[in-house]
Amino acid sequence: MSQLLNPAGLERFSGNPALVKRLIQIYMETSPKVIGEIEAGVASGDIEQVGSQAHSLKGLSAELGAEELAEISHQIQVAARTGDLAVMGSLIKSLVCSYKETTVALHLFNTN
Repeated sequence: MSQLLNPAGLERFSGNPALVKRLIQIYMETSPKVIGEIEAGVASGDIEQVGSQAHSLKGLSAELGAEELAEISHQIQVAARTGDLAVMGSLIKSLVCSYKETTVALHLFNTN
């Protein structure tokens, strides 16, 4: 299983604490909308929307070292490619839980 937050994802920017803070801020501002779009896409059966938004969340999360969230996003993206709404729906709860844990970890990382 992937790590919740791999510090190496953000440590590569450690020479620029202002950049790290800004990257985390942008992530916290944009990711809830992306997750909402994934949830809405699953609810409405819009597989294209789910796949596109899951891909975006995967990239955003991976950039910051949020490996677990990136992996769940990838699984949703794969399910969207195959049109498996049941799998997408079953992964939403994991996605939301992982996101909440990830935001706490990012906040802690940002304050240390």
